[in-house]
Amino acid sequence: MAEIDTYRRVKQAFDKQKEVRQTYEELWRECSELVMPEYMDLEGNWDPEKLIGDNVYDGSARLAAQIASAGMFGYSCNPADEWASIALSGKNPYDTSAVRDWITDMNTLLMATFEKYDIYRHLIPAFNSIVPIGTATITVEEDFKNNGIRYRFWHPGDYVIGTDAYNLVNQFGTEVEYENHQLLDMYTPEELGSDLADRVETNPWSKTTITYMIIPNTLYEKDNPFTNRMKFSGYHLSPLDQRIIKVDGFNEFPAAVWRWSVQGRLTYGIGMAAKALPDIYILNQSARTRIEAEQKMADPPVNIPAEMMDDYHLGPGGKNFYRSPDRHIFPVGTRYDYPAAIDAVNRYTDLVNRHMYTDFFMLLGQSTTRRTAQEVMEIQQEKAAMLGPIVSFMNKSFLDPLVRETLRILGKQGKLPQPPKEIMNEEYDIAFLGPLTIAQKFAQLQKRVLDPINTALQYAQVDQGVLDNFDFDTTTRLLGKAFALPYGILREEGDVAQIRQQRAEAQQAAMEAEAAKEERELMMKYGQQAPEEGSPMGAMQ
Repeated sequence: MAEIDTYRRVKQAFDKQKEVRQTYEELWRECSELVMPEYMDLEGNWDPEKLIGDNVYDGSARLAAQIASAGMFGYSCNPADEWASIALSGKNPYDTSAVRDWITDMNTLLMATFEKYDIYRHLIPAFNSIVPIGTATITVEEDFKNNGIRYRFWHPGDYVIGTDAYNLVNQFGTEVEYENHQLLDMYTPEELGSDLADRVETNPWSKTTITYMIIPNTLYEKDNPFTNRMKFSGYHLSPLDQRIIKVDGFNEFPAAVWRWSVQGRLTYGIGMAAKALPDIYILNQSARTRIEAEQKMADPPVNIPAEMMDDYHLGPGGKNFYRSPDRHIFPVGTRYDYPAAIDAVNRYTDLVNRHMYTDFFMLLGQSTTRRTAQEVMEIQQEKAAMLGPIVSFMNKSFLDPLVRETLRILGKQGKLPQPPKEIMNEEYDIAFLGPLTIAQKFAQLQKRVLDPINTALQYAQVDQGVLDNFDFDTTTRLLGKAFALPYGILREEGDVAQIRQQRAEAQQAAMEAEAAKEERELMMKYGQQAPEEGSPMGAMQ
């Protein structure tokens, strides 16, 4: 009886969140049709003809959406770069070689894990769907059979989310039809139960719906390792026989949910396409009007005498016979301001591109004049600052949970390297190293550190002592942190001190040798024999 009550409570929670999602679906369809039609299908009835779009007369919005999604992906988690790193709170990672080597090993393992289990196959559609839908979700699961990790991107029509009183996502649910034989990839025959197990055996190709819902656990006890006392519970439900197949436990919310723009009372995010929707509509209507006018100009309507109704020829080389020269076929005069129509299309194309930040992601390609590296960097910093809140939220709510859940599973599987003793009990953060994040950090460093130093350099032309006020060692390490230099590029502070000591000793020895040489030259100049080097007289000198 208790299991049935729990089943009904969890299923009711899923159904409630499904009702909430349905209020967004019409907006998602409209936005998807105009910018990314592959996300129009929310019911699993995909029709390739939907790629055309009944209301699309200009492809600029679709191109802008592709540039925005590709740009966000490439500037945040490009597989060719090390885009995430372990960062120690309150500790300089360059302090000791042991710490530095451990962080390097952790980062190498993390990037290799992402590549091995192909997280990018799921990140790319996530960055695509964020444009029309405004919400993207990936789950990270442990692959018990293969001692590995499974990443999964969820199509917006396949899942629901819910939030707490602070509008933080704390519920995630899916309802998917699986072919019966696929159930054995997720559950054991014992977990399926006799009825479902028989169904799998007798009808392996028929389909069964499975509902999965993660909700906060009302029996949560901190530091209690048992599944039924963890912070979140994940229920696998079989609507066929109204039974709970199994229950998962999580101390951290296992779904990484990215919401592009979060409003206080809205559960799902609002994407770039939704904010650009009025301008995209006008762009397509302007393009439609322009296309119709172009067709009329190329093939204008004509007036034909009534007696020629069934006997006229308007094709190439057509011959029309008539008695009166005044009775002939002539085009209907139409007036159309073609330059104004082109201006309207260009104006709204520009507005859509601004909504999609196309000018930033295509910065170098759109450059019509030669720019210096400094000018390009300044423009990148300016645009990155505009994207600052969005990138920060993406890192915190989406990429950070993906990295942490990956590390948690790797630790559970015993694959993480042992940390050095000095940081055994240290908590670590995740630092993101994508160009967008780096540009934002450098922009702050530029304003707070480098600009004052550049100003001081002007004063130093009058008084070199002004530069004594600056600690350039600290500045260099701040630059290394802002640019996320790989560990090993900057030497440890102890090594730097040793190099400087050796340099000072070498300079001192050179000065002493030069002084001794000058002394011998003076003695020879005034007729005195210079003592041989190493002789008793030389030692007295």
